[in-house]
Amino acid sequence: YKLNVLHLGLTNDQGWRLMIDSWPNLALVGGETQVGGGKGGYYTQGEYADIVAYAGRRSITIVPEINAPGHTNAALVAYPELTCDGIAPQPFTGTGIHTSSLCVDKDITYTFLDDVIGEVAALTPGPYIHCGGDEAEATSEADYLKFMDRIQEIVAKHGKRMIGWDEIAISKLQPTTVVQFWRPGQMRLNLRPGV
Repeated sequence: YKLNVLHLGLTNDQGWRLMIDSWPNLALVGGETQVGGGKGGYYTQGEYADIVAYAGRRSITIVPEINAPGHTNAALVAYPELTCDGIAPQPFTGTGIHTSSLCVDKDITYTFLDDVIGEVAALTPGPYIHCGGDEAEATSEADYLKFMDRIQEIVAKHGKRMIGWDEIAISKLQPTTVVQFWRPGQMRLNLRPGV
């Protein structure tokens, strides 16, 4: 098939899978769980760099996914200050849609994202950072739109193009942002003037 891109999901509700030096509990606490309740795990930055280098030698581009604002339960367990009430949720080891969300109105949320995306961008020579954006059931539409404006700026600041699942199409997208369709029959276009 000559596929040359590997989309690597590194975060989700069930576990955080990459060490972030500036936020180590993401991996040390958020990486302890997995679906079904077994022992989790995570990549060190060195292991991730090895994967990226191995792929690069074979002309494969790694696209890391750091999902936000939803699918963040593992991050919220590790850093409860990222929740709106400051209380850590219970670890999630089930399947299906989980209703976690970063607190969109807190400045620390964007400090967190800037640090995480900065470290991931520095480790990833490819042009893209995937930020998910799907199934953000616990985020109001107004908060979601505000969040998407901010996260696109953060990704661009670190010299990358943002990719997001088709739910981001309701946002005001930067010209470099890529929408990835996983449910094309349900897509809702943003029809706001000037977008």
